[in-house]
Amino acid sequence: MIYASEKTQSSMRSWCKAQGFNISKNYSGKDIKPEDFDFHITIVASKNPVFVPITQHQIQPIKLKPYGFEALGVEQKVPTIRFEPSTPLKILREFYIKIYGIQPTFENFKPHMTVSYSWKGRPKLDKVSLPTFPLIFDQLIVKDFET
Repeated sequence: MIYASEKTQSSMRSWCKAQGFNISKNYSGKDIKPEDFDFHITIVASKNPVFVPITQHQIQPIKLKPYGFEALGVEQKVPTIRFEPSTPLKILREFYIKIYGIQPTFENFKPHMTVSYSWKGRPKLDKVSLPTFPLIFDQLIVKDFET
């Protein structure tokens, strides 16, 4: 994953609150403090067992421009901000796939950043404006998948 910079994290939390998105649950559905919600883009998740060294380190900042919203997940209940699969994202993804033999859980790469794991259809995505502040990602994090 690439994680948003601290400034982007803070701006996103304020933006989500202003838009009416609930950020008080994590991916697993566990209650969290809104300040603990993390904004990231998953580069690749592996459906096959692989050994990839766990890491968290700074990378050259990547500035991304969102182009829209999309509700993802089995029942389209996870609102996300979508990004084009830009060159830096594609290079990172291909590196992990080739070097570690990852079989991606999703063949089609749809870079996105989740804005709530507790969404009931409101706010309506077609009524929300995209963030206008810079979206900067400056950390690479490799960790085990949280169930």
